[in-house]
Amino acid sequence: MLEKEILGLIETDLRAAYAIPVKQDRYDAAVGKAKDKVMAHYFPEGQEPKYDKLRIAGVFKELEAKIVRWNILDTGKRIDGRDSRNRAPDHRRSRRAAARPRLGAVHPRRNQAMVVTTLGTGEDEQYIDSCRATYKEQFLLHYNFPPYSVGETGRMGGTKRREIGHGKLAWRAIHPVLPPHHEFPYTVRVVSEITESNGSSSDGIGLRRLASADGMPAFP
Repeated sequence: MLEKEILGLIETDLRAAYAIPVKQDRYDAAVGKAKDKVMAHYFPEGQEPKYDKLRIAGVFKELEAKIVRWNILDTGKRIDGRDSRNRAPDHRRSRRAAARPRLGAVHPRRNQAMVVTTLGTGEDEQYIDSCRATYKEQFLLHYNFPPYSVGETGRMGGTKRREIGHGKLAWRAIHPVLPPHHEFPYTVRVVSEITESNGSSSDGIGLRRLASADGMPAFP
């Protein structure tokens, strides 16, 4: 079995790689070397390859995910050293900007985000045309995750799947704890600009209780 062959070749290397907490160091050195080792093994110079490169790369990617999971199950710790129940400490700063939005900087782990919160009136509410009915939404959240935030280059275009998913995660965490409309009759718009990300980044006005949207997967 191909996966078993590759696992026997680089399991030790990948387990050591995913014990390195700094993402850039992990990928630039350890993970990259493990992948080079696999490619050199299956595609020696001057010989006809037995497998397609895309297939080998796909199996390697699947093994990366499995190694991360196995490490957490075996040690009870994630890559950055925390266990599966603890969030990283957040460092937050905020200030009021010129046109009355609230600016905030969030630094959980090695993540950084610039978050702008603006208050509006009922004229700024968003009309939602759903399958069941049309209604107005008073809380708007825009989550932008540019490629440079993870050290990559890429096209800056429409909203991507990750932005939709992480943005909805943050929206669902905050929306239930917003003050009721009769106590706080404003439209709230939050724009979260992720400037650096090394893990979950889907993290102004008074909230009724603490909200959290940290992406912490559960392991059976």
